Amino acid sequence: MANFIDNLFGFAFGKRQDDPIQPTVTDQKTNPSFVPPDDYDGSIVVDAGGFLSTVYDFGSNYKNENMLVQQYRSMSLYPEVDMAIEDIINDSMVFDDEKKCVELNLDNITEISDNIKYKVLNEYKNVLRLLDFSNKGFEIFRRWYIDGKVYYHCVIDVTKNNEKIG
Repeated sequence: MANFIDNLFGFAFGKRQDDPIQPTVTDQKTNPSFVPPDDYDGSIVVDAGGFLSTVYDFGSNYKNENMLVQQYRSMSLYPEVDMAIEDIINDSMVFDDEKKCVELNLDNITEISDNIKYKVLNEYKNVLRLLDFSNKGFEIFRRWYIDGKVYYHCVIDVTKNNEKIG
């Protein structure tokens, strides 16, 4: 009976033990990070029913920056504010096949050589690739616009220390 419940009509309930998506313990040990994983997937909890009344005091003093970010996030949940944010982001970010949404222009910098400019541009393209900016640029900009900042943590793989830098 337990096998029938675990595997009902060919569908298994629960996680497989050999799931390649889940990080293994060795991955966490080789790439240590002091930052908890980012579980922000854009979903929000909406309480429905009853009456809602909220007053925002924009002139009050906040005890810390986290309270201010939480205030901005809660404001963005209102439909009117959300539509205004969407309009601003849609006008700011234009994805086109002919022209890139963001680019780095080093033409007016004369203090560094062309070789260094070439390396900086290649690394800039690499950062955009790592961020998957062509697919997630809208969400990245939205998070930055609401929170006022976006933090990224660079984790260096210590097992690949033999690669040449530069």
